Amino acid sequence: VGCWRRERFAMLRAHSARYVGPACVLARRCGVTAPLVVHVHHLDPIAAAAIDRWVCRRADLVVTDSDFSRGQLAGLAPQIALVAPGVTAPPPATPATGTYALAVGALKPRKNIRWLVERWRDVGLPLVVVGDGPERRAIARAAGPHVRLVGHVADRVLADYYTHAAFVVAPSRLECYAMPVATAQAAGLPCLVSDRGALPERVTDGVTGFVRPLDGTFLAAARRLATDAALRAAMGEAARRRPVQTWKQAAADVRAAYASVT
Repeated sequence: VGCWRRERFAMLRAHSARYVGPACVLARRCGVTAPLVVHVHHLDPIAAAAIDRWVCRRADLVVTDSDFSRGQLAGLAPQIALVAPGVTAPPPATPATGTYALAVGALKPRKNIRWLVERWRDVGLPLVVVGDGPERRAIARAAGPHVRLVGHVADRVLADYYTHAAFVVAPSRLECYAMPVATAQAAGLPCLVSDRGALPERVTDGVTGFVRPLDGTFLAAARRLATDAALRAAMGEAARRRPVQTWKQAAADVRAAYASVT
């Protein structure tokens, strides 16, 4: 508020509704009249999401990154802007000759990696899991010789994992955009994803990969991709043709959204 009194700024921006948003709302109540813009990836099905909703109802603009999350936010803010993140494409992959399936993401419950690891038997390819998080120990205990956990890696190392993969798998229970899926498609990899959250927006079922519920059909699709190199090649090529948002485009979209309220 003191900064506002010394130098009027154009906007209050909360990159997190839950952790930064309440302070911005308080600043408005203390006399700051700048518009409030809040970035929200998705609303979690937990009690703390009530804070997110409370902040969004007091925002002038909410920026989110998928049709799924925009649907979650409908009615909470006077204006909702959809801005997809940019994607840094790895070197082109050759899924027909890839030697493993790849899962990338934080090892936490909603990513559902533990569920996948516990069922990844007789699929036909090893599973490489890149990422770290609170469930790592539990996942390590559940992993057999067919699963390799590599933890957090540098971006250049992660790009190499994409390049040599056969396909990417994302079994999330809730997903707002799925950056690993978008990155995989930019590299020309097919993806197997759950039917939850925004994942079906990223994958065209039967064309760029498979969209399956979290049941036996998910593992059946994994076995099909693992054992059919020609199918992986065709789906990977279709995925490569999907338009990818660059970071420059994403920045321009964010600026345009901000300009609508400032």
